[in-house]
Amino acid sequence: MKNILIRSSLRYIRIHIWQFLLSILGIALGVAVAISMDIANESSKEAFTISTQTVTGKSTHQITGPPGGLSEEIYKKLRLERKIRHCAPVVEGFLSLPDHKGQILHLLGIDAVVDSEFRPYLKGIKGSSLANLTPFMTEPFTAIISSHKAKKLGLKEGDFFTVRSGSLKHKILLTGLIESADKLTEEAMENLIVTDIATAQEILDITGRISSIDLIIAEEWQVEDIKKKLPPSVKITPARSRSQAIEHMTRAFNLNLTALSTLALIVGMFLIYNTMTFSVVQRRTMIGMLRAIGVTRQEIFRFILGEALITGVLGTITGIAAGIFLGKGMVSLVSKAINDIYFVLSVTHIAISPLTILKGIILGIFSTLMAALLPALEATSAPPRTVISRSEVEKKLHFTLLSKAISGISLLLLASVMIHFSEKSLIFSIGSLFVITLGFALLTPVATVIFTLILIPVTGCIFGIMGRMSARGIISSLSRTSVAIAALMIAVSVTVSVGIMVGSLRHAVIIWMETFLKADIYVSPPSLVYSRSDLTLDRKVLEKFSSLSEISFISTYRGVMVESEKGLNQLIAITVDPKTYHSFRFKEGKEDKIWPGFTDKDEVIVSEPYAYLHGTEIGSKIHLDTDRGEHDFPVAGIFYDYTSDRGIVVMNRKTYDKFWNDRNVSSLAIYVRDGVNIDKLIGKLERSAGSDQVIAIQSNRELRETTLGVFDRTFIITDVLKILSIIVAFIGVLSALMALQLERSKEIAVLRATGLTPSQVWKIVIIQTALIGIIAGFMALILGIVIAVVLIFVINRISFGWTMEMVISPGILIQAFIISLSASILAGIYPSIKMANTSPAQALREE
Repeated sequence: MKNILIRSSLRYIRIHIWQFLLSILGIALGVAVAISMDIANESSKEAFTISTQTVTGKSTHQITGPPGGLSEEIYKKLRLERKIRHCAPVVEGFLSLPDHKGQILHLLGIDAVVDSEFRPYLKGIKGSSLANLTPFMTEPFTAIISSHKAKKLGLKEGDFFTVRSGSLKHKILLTGLIESADKLTEEAMENLIVTDIATAQEILDITGRISSIDLIIAEEWQVEDIKKKLPPSVKITPARSRSQAIEHMTRAFNLNLTALSTLALIVGMFLIYNTMTFSVVQRRTMIGMLRAIGVTRQEIFRFILGEALITGVLGTITGIAAGIFLGKGMVSLVSKAINDIYFVLSVTHIAISPLTILKGIILGIFSTLMAALLPALEATSAPPRTVISRSEVEKKLHFTLLSKAISGISLLLLASVMIHFSEKSLIFSIGSLFVITLGFALLTPVATVIFTLILIPVTGCIFGIMGRMSARGIISSLSRTSVAIAALMIAVSVTVSVGIMVGSLRHAVIIWMETFLKADIYVSPPSLVYSRSDLTLDRKVLEKFSSLSEISFISTYRGVMVESEKGLNQLIAITVDPKTYHSFRFKEGKEDKIWPGFTDKDEVIVSEPYAYLHGTEIGSKIHLDTDRGEHDFPVAGIFYDYTSDRGIVVMNRKTYDKFWNDRNVSSLAIYVRDGVNIDKLIGKLERSAGSDQVIAIQSNRELRETTLGVFDRTFIITDVLKILSIIVAFIGVLSALMALQLERSKEIAVLRATGLTPSQVWKIVIIQTALIGIIAGFMALILGIVIAVVLIFVINRISFGWTMEMVISPGILIQAFIISLSASILAGIYPSIKMANTSPAQALREE
C-alpha cells in the first residue's frame, strides 16, 4: 500500500505542479515576512552591542558627569592624588564625512599612554605599536581608522580627509591603520575613528572637558570608595548600564515592530493554512477511492501529514532564505528610523539568531502540519463514500455555520476581555490580535452566505443568469470560497489597519506642529539624530542674530540627557516669553497656573509619554541629578508631544542655569517683526553666521516638511508590510481559485456540453472572483478598523504613551477595497482561461 500512496502523491504533484509550487510559495512567504522583521530587530541590537563593547573595551565601570561632560581636573585628581591607576579618560562623539555622503564615524578620543589595557585591539596598528605613533600623540588633528574602512573610503596613511561635528568642519590626517585580527574586530572597528584626546576635544569644541572616565575595578568596595571622592554631579555606574539604558530607550520602537511583525505572522499563518487546506481537501475524492480499495485510515493519515511535512520543509527552507534576503532591506529601514529618533547607529551586517530561525521553522513546518491535521482527520474519520462525495462536505459546512458563527463571536468577546485587562502588558494586547483575526475567520462562512444572498439579485440584474450562477457558485462551493475569502480578508485588513494607524498618527503630528512650531525661523547645528539636540551653537551666532532689527524675539533651546532615579531623561531648557506660551497644547493643567510656576517657581512641564511611562501627575516631583546635587522639580503641566516615546522634561532656561553650569545653546526659535520677508531674512542670517560654522536655518514651512519627512521615513517599514500583504493576498486567492478550477472542471464540462461558450465560462468565473474580492474587501474594512482600534488605543498607547484621535481616511478604505477586488480578479484570470479552454469531452470522459 505504501508504494500506491507514494505513486499517487507523485502523480498528483506532476499533474498539479503549479498548485504544489503555490503551496510552497505560500508557506515561504509566510515564513519570510515573519522572520525578516526579527532579523532587522536583532541586527540593530547586535550592531549597537558591538559598538558599545568596542568603546567600553575591558572597563568595568564608567564615571559620567552632567551635560557638557566632565572637567579634566576630576581625572587628574583621581589618577595623581587618589592614586587610582586603572582609569582612562575618554571623549566620544559622532562625525559625518561631507565628502562621503551617508558615512558616519564614531569618534573615540583616548590617552594613548594609559588606554592600552582598556582597549587592547588598538595595539594592532599596521606597522607600529600605539606607543610609537609619534604624530598621533603629538600632532593636532591626526587619527587612525581600520584598514577595512580606509579601503572603503579610498584612503591610505598620509591622506587628509574632512570630518564635520555639528556645524564645525576639520581636516584630519590619517596617521595609522588598525588591522583586524578577526571578523568580530573588523565589525567592531568598522565605523570607529580614534584620535588623541586633545584632538577629539578640539573637533567637538569641548576643550578642557571629557565625556567619561573608564575604570577597571575588581572589588565592589572600591566603587563605594571612589564615589565618596567624586563631586555630587558626577556618577559612577557599571559599564553595562550604558547599553541597558539605550536598550530601554529603544524598547517602545522594538515593541511597535513586534506588533507589526505579529500582524505579518498572522497573515503568514493563515496563508499557510489556506494553501495546505486546499492541497489536502481537494483530494478528498482520491482519498475516498484509496480508502475504498483497502488503504487504512492510519496509512492515509500518515500519508497526508508526511506530504504536508515535505511541503512544509521545502517552503520553510525557501522562506528562510527569502526572509534573510528581505531582512537585509528591513535592516536598512530600521536603522534609518533609529538614527532619526534615538542615536547614531551603523548596521554593517545582518544578525540571524538561532531563535529567529527556530521561529521560521516552527511557523513553516508546525503551522503546515497543523493546517493539514484538521482536513486529514476529517478525511480519515468519515466513511469512504462520504469522503468521495463533495455534496457531503458542503452539507456538513452549512450545518455547522451557526456553531462557527457563535465560536467567532465568542472569540471576539474574549479579545475584548484580553484588551480590557492588558493595561501596560503587550502580551494580552498582541494576543488579542490573534484572537480577533481567528474570530473573523470563523465568521467568514456565514458572512459569505449573507453577502452573497444580498448580491445575487444585484448580479442577476446586471449580468442576467450568468451573474446569478456566479453568485450561487460561491455558496455551493462554500468550503473552498470561504477559506479564499478569509485569506484575502486577513491580508487586506493589514493594509487597512496599518494605514489607519499611520494616518491617525500623521494627523496628530500635523496638529501638534501647528501648535508647537509657532516661530518664523529655526536655527540649529546639523545634527546626525533628528530628534536629539545634543550639539551646540556658537554663542557668537546668537549674539549676531540678536542684534538684527528684523527680529523681535529669540527663544533659545538647550537639549541634554540627564540622569535620574528613573534612568536617562531628555531635558529641554527654553527661554520663555508670552510668544512661546501658545507653543504647548496641554493635556493636563491650566495655562494660567502652569506658566507662573514655570517661570518663577522652578517648576517643569513634561510630555504625555513621560507622564504615562513614569506615572507622573500634576504636583508630582521629578528627581534629577544637577551640578548642585540632587533636586526635586515639581510638575506644573503635561503637554502633548510626538517627538519622543521616552518623554521630555521641559524647564525654564533660568531654572536650568540655576542648577547646571552648562551655558550652551542647542537651537534657536526666531520670531520676526511684522512685514519682514522670511526668505530674505534667512539669507541675511546665513551671511551673518559666516562660513566658519555650518548651521541649518529653516523657515517654519521647511521645518514642518522636514519633520513630516522624518515621520514618513520612520513608518516606511509599514508600507513594506502592506506591499507584502498584497502579495500574500494575491498568492492566497490564486491558490484557491486554481483549486476551484480543478474541482469544477466536470461541472464546467456539463455546462459547455449544454451550450455554454468559452467566453461565457470565462465571464462566469471572472464575475465569481470579482464577487469574492468584493465580499473579502467589505470584511477586510471591518476587520482592519477593529485591528486599527487595538493598534491605536492599546498597543500604540503602551508602546509610545501617545494619545491620538483615530482618523479614517476614505482614501485608505477605497484603496484597500480596490486592492481586494483587483487581487481577486487578477488571480482569477489564469484559472478562468484554463476552465474556458477545458475540453468538455475529455472532462466528461474522466467522470
